[in-house]
Amino acid sequence: VAIDYRVEDVLKLSSPPGSATFVNDRGCFHVLAPDDRQTYIERVHGVLAPGGHLFLRVFSDQEPPGPGLHRFTLKELESLFAARFYFLDFREGVFEGPMKPKVYVCLLQKREAVTC
Repeated sequence: VAIDYRVEDVLKLSSPPGSATFVNDRGCFHVLAPDDRQTYIERVHGVLAPGGHLFLRVFSDQEPPGPGLHRFTLKELESLFAARFYFLDFREGVFEGPMKPKVYVCLLQKREAVTC
């Protein structure tokens, strides 16, 4: 197994289209401004090879309201990602660390035919 780690600005990905088979998001999407979310989805979709996977962890709506990162509902995630990705797995969990905030963990697979 060969692993090629890349660190890039997700909104300005320079990796060639279809050059990644797996993208791991351990807390990037939930810090983006609402206006940047579709750009993120388009960029990740573009860099993934056919059948590629996105492993996504975001704060969940099960986390109490308050300042800080956006908390997503499952319905919100589905409406944002469904046109470009299939949801293969969905789980509730926590981020490790002292606060242990509640999260949703999703495994998504790139759709080949994009619907608008």
